Amino acid sequence: MRPPLDKLFLLALLAAAALPVAAQPYVFPSKGQSAEQQKKDEQYCYNWAVQQTGFNPAYRQPAPSGTPSPEPGSGAKGALVGGALGAIVGDSSRSAATGAVIGGIGNRMYSRHKQSQAQSQQQAADASAQQSFNRARATCLTGLGYTVN
Repeated sequence: MRPPLDKLFLLALLAAAALPVAAQPYVFPSKGQSAEQQKKDEQYCYNWAVQQTGFNPAYRQPAPSGTPSPEPGSGAKGALVGGALGAIVGDSSRSAATGAVIGGIGNRMYSRHKQSQAQSQQQAADASAQQSFNRARATCLTGLGYTVN
């Protein structure tokens, strides 16, 4: 079972990761550029930022969903351990069955924890890539005479 701090950390990480994505910078023409020119320049800088960072916000991968499947043989491993303990105590068949159930449950919990860690790492990487993309785009737009906030 995960400690409550792990859940709080994950929530804080998700909230922090959402900020750069949700907060799109405002672009102001500071040299009298027309709306049409600004649109062209923004598209140019978007493409340039994608090329520079290798990250395209329009093609972000959704997080994998679903429940991970348990490792093959986890119930059998639990049954072996349970059977061995049961042989010591004197009731190996009941201990083997209990061990198989506990082995399967433990493996599912471990798999979910690993999946959660992988999702957290992917979200942090996406947030970092989004920030790099935003900086590259802002740099390009500033170079073309726009104020970016």
